[in-house]
Parts: sequence; structure tokens; C-alpha cells
Amino acid sequence: MTGSRGLPVPLRAGDGAARRSPAPASLRPLERAPSLTDAVAERLRGMIVDGTLAPGAALTEASLADTLRVSKTPVREALALLKAEGLVTIAPHRGTFVFQPSPDEIEPICAHWATLAVAALRATAVNDPHGAATALRGVRERLAAARDAMDAAAFACAEADLHAALFACCGNPFLGDAYRLVAAKILAIRIAAPEPAAALPAADAELHALAVDLTAGRVDAASARLEARIRAIARHLGAALAAPAKAPIGHFGAMLLGWEALTEESLLLVLDEMPTLLALLPKAVLLN
Repeated sequence: MTGSRGLPVPLRAGDGAARRSPAPASLRPLERAPSLTDAVAERLRGMIVDGTLAPGAALTEASLADTLRVSKTPVREALALLKAEGLVTIAPHRGTFVFQPSPDEIEPICAHWATLAVAALRATAVNDPHGAATALRGVRERLAAARDAMDAAAFACAEADLHAALFACCGNPFLGDAYRLVAAKILAIRIAAPEPAAALPAADAELHALAVDLTAGRVDAASARLEARIRAIARHLGAALAAPAKAPIGHFGAMLLGWEALTEESLLLVLDEMPTLLALLPKAVLLN
């Protein structure tokens, strides 16, 4: 699931609708028109996950409706859905914002993820191991391609699809519903704090071994690998989000550190950066 980094095309009521599997006429539910709210939510979800809408960004119904070329009503309803998934926060009298990843929530959300994923894997081994094996082969190709390209974001997206395959084949829709409530948020955090490229080969090898164990019926081994992989992701995300952000040094810092000559050009560059410097001063005073 990814969002466009360019101007999104206008949404239509039929966008993103999935057809239901055939069912006996007596059991078939009444057909309803595809929801424009769901289509808007899917578009915004993708834009948050891929960083088009940055963490902490302020969102307004009017600007989103204008960008997506829809009315404000489906935008308002879509934001309520994304709030339930933890992708946006709605603060009374302040506004609506893209969620900010916090190191404090990494351990609990990943523990929840691991519990659901292991349950799905074990259920998949009983209900549809062949379907899972077929789905995992396609995901494996994408993982290898992302590994070779040293693309951590693409690797995280492919790994998310590996998990989605397990939930799709587990035969328990309640597990799938529970996972969908956190899946997009987990992926957004992973893309915002990507794994080091040097870690991708080992991660890919571990996921390959997991798929082999599952296909061979070694469910305990596959479950242990899956849980260990999620714990490794949790450790990385916790450390990455807890690390203090480093502000770019800029021309002002470079001039002070390097004692470069104060030319007219460098002075103009320093003046351009003065608002940033002034914004940092209160933090520097507090730290000292």
C-alpha cells in the first residue's frame, strides 16, 4: 500500500472497491454502492504511510477535499476511520494531525503485532498452507529485490504483504480485522524510521527461513522466527525514535565551525537561516 507523491487524481465512487466471493443467492448480502469514504480513507492512509503526509502535519478537511477533489463529508468520515487506526489525532479546538511516532508505544504495539501474527501463522498452517506458500513465493521475490536495491522502505512494504498473506490464509476474519487496525500504523512507523540497509540481508535470510519452515510444516520453528523478527523490528524502532534528532548544520554552523570568510553571499545565507537559529535558541537555553 503506497500513496502518490504527486497530485492525487480525482476519486470516483468505484475506486478501491473489492468484489465479494460468490455465495448462494439465499445467503448473498444486498449489494451496496462502493463507499467514497473508504476510497478517501485508503488514499489518505497511503499518503500517511509513504510520508507524503508527514508525521505531525496539520490536516484540514477543506484542503484535503480540494486536493482529492471530493466534498468535505467523505473526508471528515475518512479521518474518523484513520483516527480509529491511530494514523491521525483529533485534538478539540486545535485540529487534526498526522500521528507522531513515539518510542513509548513501540513495545506494546509490536507485542500486539507479534501475538496476532503468530496466531495467524499457526492458523494458516492448519487452514491453508498451500495458499500461503504460493503467496509467500511472490513476496519473497520482492523482498530479495528490495534487499539488492538496499531499499528499506520497499523491504518493509514487502514484509507487510508477507504478514497480510498469513492473515488472508488463516481462516479467521477476526484476526485479520484486529491486524488491520494496526498494520498501516506499523508500516508508517517503519518507513519513517527505516532499518539500516546493512541489516536487510540478514532480515531477508530470516524471512526466507521462516517461509521454508512454514512450507515444510515446522510450525513451531516458523513461529519462533516470526516472533524473533518482530522483536528485532521493535528494538530498532525503539532505538531510532528515542535517538535525539540532529538538526542540519546549515551555512551558519559551517561558518562558525570552519571560520569561513564572511562574504556577502555567506551573510545572505546566514540571514536566511536566522529564523531556524532563533527557534532553536530556547531549546539550547533549556539544555544548558
